[in-house]
Amino acid sequence: MQQPQQQTRIPLEKASELAWEHFRAGRLDVAERIARQIVEKRPQQADAVQLIGVVAYRTGRMEEAI
Repeated sequence: MQQPQQQTRIPLEKASELAWEHFRAGRLDVAERIARQIVEKRPQQADAVQLIGVVAYRTGRMEEAI
């Protein structure tokens, strides 16, 4: 039986760096998931909002990217 994933709490600045690292490595789904978690906590966090838009653009979700 698979164990549920445990979430690790890290500072938002580190989370943003981690999201961009995943993005650069081509793991867009992971990058977007982290960015959305950041935006849940801080809606005005520009790096995370930008990353969500870039991932949306790269994955063909143009309306969301704008």
